[in-house]
Amino acid sequence: MEETTAIFKQLIDYKDRNLVQEIRINDKYELEAIGWQGSKITQDLSQGQKQVMSLSFITALAKVAAGGNSSIDFPLFMDTPFGRISGNNRDNLIENIPKLTSQWVLLLTDTEFTLSEESKLKST
Repeated sequence: MEETTAIFKQLIDYKDRNLVQEIRINDKYELEAIGWQGSKITQDLSQGQKQVMSLSFITALAKVAAGGNSSIDFPLFMDTPFGRISGNNRDNLIENIPKLTSQWVLLLTDTEFTLSEESKLKST
């Protein structure tokens, strides 16, 4: 849970980092976003924010399985990764996912891969 929360705060848009205090995994192995008052706010998150939360969990699992290494030594495949994610969150993913995994394979549509994403990928 700690690693998932840490990665989530890396990947989520700066303005949204203070919305979620932590991400918990309940007894049914479901992800729950917990706000600063200790209440569950998972239902209040957008679909894109939930996608970032799920991605944070997946990369945290891989990182813990790899012994806590800062980079995961296997590829991360993502199909239509930017479909529900806002521009700032896309930029954060583009900047931070390469730091978490050794290879990032994106399966994109033309509407997801615009000049903005191309420029951001090239700059990182």
